[in-house]
Amino acid sequence: MVGHVPLTGLLQPKLDRRIQGRVLSLLMTVEAMAAPVGLALISLLGNVLSVRSLFMLMGVMGTAITVLGFLSRHIRNLETNLVELDGRTCDEQSLSASDGPQHRTILK
Repeated sequence: MVGHVPLTGLLQPKLDRRIQGRVLSLLMTVEAMAAPVGLALISLLGNVLSVRSLFMLMGVMGTAITVLGFLSRHIRNLETNLVELDGRTCDEQSLSASDGPQHRTILK
């Protein structure tokens, strides 16, 4: 749930208002399903490893994922990688005065 607020803030202004609720609800559902799945996996791993080893492993993995996220050009440029369905980027879309208020967005 840590990444929920930035991702929602990134998606919300770019989504068509007619589907915004459905998309954000699906996002929240997928995020909520991750908790029980993660808990099941960790409990199985906890039976094999000691608690200290498990905490060390999760800390190292969390740090590695964070560093990889900062190094990923695709993730750093996620906002500019959102493309309108007519093929223009969101930045090009905002420069155009002839567009209507609704924007439908997909990822490249």
